[in-house]
Amino acid sequence: MSSLFNDLDVPYTASDAAVVEILENAYKLLKSRFYDRAKVEFNKALDEDHDLATQVVLALYRQMESSGDVEGLLALGVNVLNRDPGNVDLANLLGNAYRRQGNITQARNMYRHCLKHDPQFRNAAYNLAAMLARVPLFDGSAISAIAEFENLENFKYPEYETAVLESLVEQLRPPEAEEEDGRDTPAKEEPPKDETVEQIGEALSDLKGSGTEGAEEAGEPHPMGLLEHIEATMDPEDPDEYHALLNLAFSCLDKEEGRTAHLIFDKLLERDPENLDLTCFRILTDALQGETSSAEEQLNTFLKQHPNHRYANVNYGILLRRQRKTAQARTYFFIAHKLLERTKGEYNIATVLEEAERHEENEAARKALELYEPILDELNEPARINRVAGMLRTFNRPRNAQRAYKLTLKLDHRNIDAIKGLKEIRDGYLKELDKALRADQMAKAAELMNYALEITPSNELITRGIELFELTDNQRRVRELKELRDRLGAKATHRQVQAKLLQAQDFEAKRNYKAAIKAYEEAIRIEPRREVYKHMVALCERIQRPDLVEKISEWFNQKEGEYERQRREAKR
Repeated sequence: MSSLFNDLDVPYTASDAAVVEILENAYKLLKSRFYDRAKVEFNKALDEDHDLATQVVLALYRQMESSGDVEGLLALGVNVLNRDPGNVDLANLLGNAYRRQGNITQARNMYRHCLKHDPQFRNAAYNLAAMLARVPLFDGSAISAIAEFENLENFKYPEYETAVLESLVEQLRPPEAEEEDGRDTPAKEEPPKDETVEQIGEALSDLKGSGTEGAEEAGEPHPMGLLEHIEATMDPEDPDEYHALLNLAFSCLDKEEGRTAHLIFDKLLERDPENLDLTCFRILTDALQGETSSAEEQLNTFLKQHPNHRYANVNYGILLRRQRKTAQARTYFFIAHKLLERTKGEYNIATVLEEAERHEENEAARKALELYEPILDELNEPARINRVAGMLRTFNRPRNAQRAYKLTLKLDHRNIDAIKGLKEIRDGYLKELDKALRADQMAKAAELMNYALEITPSNELITRGIELFELTDNQRRVRELKELRDRLGAKATHRQVQAKLLQAQDFEAKRNYKAAIKAYEEAIRIEPRREVYKHMVALCERIQRPDLVEKISEWFNQKEGEYERQRREAKR
């Protein structure tokens, strides 16, 4: 009885004894990480019984996938796929393995291989979209993650408040006829009402279902009439007016009344032109009025400028899906899924920030951090990011705090608090590094050195790092640090030369030629560059001193030769 086949729950018969023995041997080699020898045995099994061997390989592959042995997965899978290119299940699993390894190019190739052989293969299609969105979801989990978005029939926007719309409709509804002198008046015959109209009369809860024409026939005001009523009766300075307009706009989106919604969002954007939500919804009104290509182009441009806008990602996906660009649509749905996970389903990041601030005010730093950290990359206020960094340091998470301070410096490269914070973190790493060296914990010391080098790779620290990694016999890291030192040295030299060059040109402009030649000379002594030499020669010719050109040329060639000899010796 085969233990491998029992573990994998793959049935076999006595007549399969030969191939079972080969597969058992291949599995032992694979477990021992003799990948090349394992490949040979799996090939033998495939030659012996292709169907049974393929069944075992797939079952084994799924088992190994959960163990995280990516190298083994790839060694096994690629070999089998070469012999059986139509095996889309295996190609998809290989794509997953490459993605977990971080090899995006190979993952993309595998997913596309699947879709080339089976365009309807859902796992590969969704995995490819998730990969492009940088979302670590696979197969069934990927499919279910965006099901909510794929099932949306309309665009995504906040729900409007029915009570606000009902109030507006009631204000425009004509008053009922009153009885005169207590005498009965003949009842007017009411026209028959269909079910939809009755629903609208009771509560304006199904604007989309009734449609514009149905509403007007039943005596219900058109959204344009409601807009005119708001403009005529409400003060633009009154918050209720803004609230009424916004709810009317969302109700128009809900029943796809693009023209009125367009006018309202234009009006609101005049007052608040920086409001990204309003801009996004305004673009949707173009799509509702048949300007689909324009809306697509506008949303695409909007997302390039604001890639983390949740409503825009969802709605762009919906717009693409309506144009049968399904693969692209899924990518944007996955991006929206990722963003909404960060904010726990909240579309408006300002709401999350307000809640986090309340926790800060109540000195509940841990709760505030739970809200801030997932959206750290989306924050754009240095002071707020520095506060988050401070919280991370409080909870002894210097690596995360280091990342936060670096985000601050991207926004404000001279931010004093961030620079100070990074210096303190680096000093903390070096202090722990010294402790690790005293305790002969070389691996920990090397890790801490790398952390410190990420912050400030000064020449002194790089030299110390080279010595440390030589002690641990990490020649690759020694080579990397030496190359880093050379690059930083070259940059420093370039800055010095450029400073002298600018100084010389400034002296030239002031006709102080003697000082200009002196500055050129100092630049060449730092590093003999041809461009500086040419400037110097050109100056001599302009001031009609050709006698200096020959001397300068001879001196420059000498300096250039010395510099090259020094460089060659340094590389030995």
